[in-house]
Amino acid sequence: MEVHHHSHHPKKLKEYITEFIMLFAAVTLGFFAENVREHQVIENHKNQNLITMIDDLKQDSIEIENRITEYNNSLVQFEKIKDLSYTHSQKLINEDQLIDSVVETYVNIRYGIALFINNASYKNTISSGSLSFIKNNDTKKLIAQYYEAIVTGK
Repeated sequence: MEVHHHSHHPKKLKEYITEFIMLFAAVTLGFFAENVREHQVIENHKNQNLITMIDDLKQDSIEIENRITEYNNSLVQFEKIKDLSYTHSQKLINEDQLIDSVVETYVNIRYGIALFINNASYKNTISSGSLSFIKNNDTKKLIAQYYEAIVTGK
């Protein structure tokens, strides 16, 4: 293997300054490029987290609406049972008729006793710090109130 030796002439001050400026520019541009890339990644994660949270809130809204409908229908059925009880107390129907009617009415009562609120996306948004990117403080407070106070009952 041959080793080539180039003649080394001393560098001039202008060459040192040029090399320094080029290295400084390369490092600075690399820093800025990394900073921009990191900001884009954070922005993307924030948007994904917030979109997922909005989807969860829409699903929660549907579930809550379904529960309200179930409860309203159940209230109608309970009103029927109350009316049957009143009718029996007025001796308009006998006890057997009351029992049969109450059983038939009660069988038609449909309601859920549990309401599942999916807060995984909210927790992910909190842990990733994405919630801090929401500029409107009232919106942040409402979201926190929904998940912390309404859902967890605190």
